[in-house]
Amino acid sequence: MKTIYFLSVLFLSITLTSCDKDDVEPVAEINITSITLADSYTAGETEQISVTITKPTPCHLLEEETVIVNGRTHSYNFRLADKAEVCVQMTQNETVTVDFEPAEAGEHTLNFSINGELFETRTVTVTE
Repeated sequence: MKTIYFLSVLFLSITLTSCDKDDVEPVAEINITSITLADSYTAGETEQISVTITKPTPCHLLEEETVIVNGRTHSYNFRLADKAEVCVQMTQNETVTVDFEPAEAGEHTLNFSINGELFETRTVTVTE
């Protein structure tokens, strides 16, 4: 009788501890889904580029975007932050519009980073 009791307690404790675990939702990766470039660019004119970012969760917000221009290299960095305190369920994709202001004609390199990590590099030709 004691053996059946101990086996029952053991079985019950194993069942309860195995059912106690919550299934963890998979978290999407941070990514740049698309970059929309114009067909042509002219030196001295400001054009807009649309960048669609996939956020890891709907709770992440775009906090800051910075542009660093070094000659013909334009580096765009988007900083995401987790704002889990108040999280409205909305899309995990966010489209950002940035300015591209080429000062001179020639080939220009566009670097797109999120939180300092390079995700995409594009090359465009700028005419006079």
